[in-house]
Amino acid sequence: THGNYFTAIHNECDVLTMKQDDVYMGIYPMAHVGLSWAIAALRAGAYYIMVEQFNLEEYLELCQKEKVTVLTGMPPVIHSLTRLENGAEEQLKTVREIISGGGPLHKKIWKQFHEKYGIPIINAYGLSETIVIGTGTVIRPEDYRTADRFESVGHPVCFSEVKIVDEHDYTKELEKYEHYLIHRFLKYNNELYIYETLIGEKLNTKEKHLKYIKKIMKNYYENMEY
Repeated sequence: THGNYFTAIHNECDVLTMKQDDVYMGIYPMAHVGLSWAIAALRAGAYYIMVEQFNLEEYLELCQKEKVTVLTGMPPVIHSLTRLENGAEEQLKTVREIISGGGPLHKKIWKQFHEKYGIPIINAYGLSETIVIGTGTVIRPEDYRTADRFESVGHPVCFSEVKIVDEHDYTKELEKYEHYLIHRFLKYNNELYIYETLIGEKLNTKEKHLKYIKKIMKNYYENMEY
């Protein structure tokens, strides 16, 4: 609908902080999500470059030639960039952020890319049916100080509402200002512990109280890490 497009374009300009002097390079299909990102770039007055077919070598050459500042990607593209032996620091030196979407970005790849290039990944989560981030969440560069585990989906975008529900009964919702304990796993010295995370009263504020409850299932979930 027109409303979906309005909110999506507003959110895309907002989360990318796109400006008139930005150069945006898009690799997403125009018959899919690429269209709304393109309109958002044009709305901000940015210079828009459309890539018809992805090729990593051409992608990097064009990025360097056009001095791209806002780059588009997806998990396989970001993975490919981390595996380059000589890196692509020179080709990507003008890039201030890169979008990731179309699938979950594994935290190991996310961290490797961040350490290799130092370019914030705008990891967006949304539904294609709602024009990507017409609704959804996104992590922004300023979130990296606290989202250093590289697995956060970030904050809700404008016009979106979020609620916390009981995983066993979705009709039970967490009320405003209500405390809620989330049990998580912590692996330490090959022993598995449960600890509690307390979500506090204020929005976006988490007070973490690590509390060992009991040792369970020693050496069971060997691949689980905190």
